[in-house]
Amino acid sequence: MKLFHTTLAALALLIGGCASDDYTDGSHPFGGLNSKYVYLGYEGPIKAAKEVGIITTSTFTRVRKLDGINLENFRAFKSKGLNPQGRFQLHLEPGVHVIKFYFLNETTRPPSFSLEDIPIFIEIKAGQVIHCDVEFGKQTSPPPSLRDSEKPSFLSMLGNQTRYMTWRIKQTDGSKAFATIEHDFRSLAKAN
Repeated sequence: MKLFHTTLAALALLIGGCASDDYTDGSHPFGGLNSKYVYLGYEGPIKAAKEVGIITTSTFTRVRKLDGINLENFRAFKSKGLNPQGRFQLHLEPGVHVIKFYFLNETTRPPSFSLEDIPIFIEIKAGQVIHCDVEFGKQTSPPPSLRDSEKPSFLSMLGNQTRYMTWRIKQTDGSKAFATIEHDFRSLAKAN
């Protein structure tokens, strides 16, 4: 029983440690060590950061698709730092978009990951920054089949213990990090 409580405490620390309030809370306290990623979710010439809406994510919150299109099909600017997880920006035309999120923490052994993506409708305005982070719910029993799961679940394996949890995407105002976002965007666009 003590091992069970210790494992739950470790899981809570793991989960709590990945939460962030905004773009500047990268996975390393020294932002220069983080990899940086900017995806342009629109076609045509590059627009200034204040002319588009920007989605940022926490370290382990990932975007798979934008409006049904794989993220890797969009124009991207990237810089590799010592930490590959780093900082993420997705620039969007103002309006309503469907973004498919997933969770992946490759720093745990074995990795922790979401079993299903979560599609979220997001309405964004020019100059707005929305920060998206994983928020974990209750622990659940394993679904009968990973393919038949009705609820998106998070899988964490600590030692020989497998945990299933519900999760969702929490959206917060990320505008306090706008200066850093704009600086990273300009430097990446210039370098690429």
